[in-house]
Amino acid sequence: MNQRLRLDESGTTLVEVALAAALLLAISAALVSVMVSFSSAEQEIGARIDGAATVASALDEIASDLSAANGLLAGAPSATMDSALGFSLPERDESRQIWIERDEDGHLTRRTVDRMGERSTRLLAGGSPIDDLSFSYATASGVSLVPGIDAAHVIARCAALVNVSVELTHDGARSQGQRTVALRNADPGVEPC
Repeated sequence: MNQRLRLDESGTTLVEVALAAALLLAISAALVSVMVSFSSAEQEIGARIDGAATVASALDEIASDLSAANGLLAGAPSATMDSALGFSLPERDESRQIWIERDEDGHLTRRTVDRMGERSTRLLAGGSPIDDLSFSYATASGVSLVPGIDAAHVIARCAALVNVSVELTHDGARSQGQRTVALRNADPGVEPC
């Protein structure tokens, strides 16, 4: 009797293996793409949170100094009153001048002038340059004082409220913040504006 050899057809073909590998590759690529997308979104959110916290911290420092100020100074040596703010703080024997401004590298800086000399410190952690720094002023009754129109000495004498705004871009994320601070009148003998 002739016995015929029977072929076993229970295995997989090369075409089936190739299709399974292609399908697995497509699913893996889609999963990697989703993970990369989530990772970049997480980094962007982290940069926004870091930027907002940095701006808030700097504004809190400025607000703290301003709330202790005994008066605004009439003119910034390097800028106008809408882009730099000068004020004096009382000390035992003399007053100390503080200037909040953007330095030549674009950093938010507190420059202090007192009997010890002049020194500058940057107010933003991480060394990020700022995009914008502005100050606006109002009297106690809420009347706006405009630096371009009102003379610096009028603002220095009449401002009761100072609004400080800072804006920066850090790691591609834009952060901004502002604080409004009430000032004490430097000279109680001066009539209100």
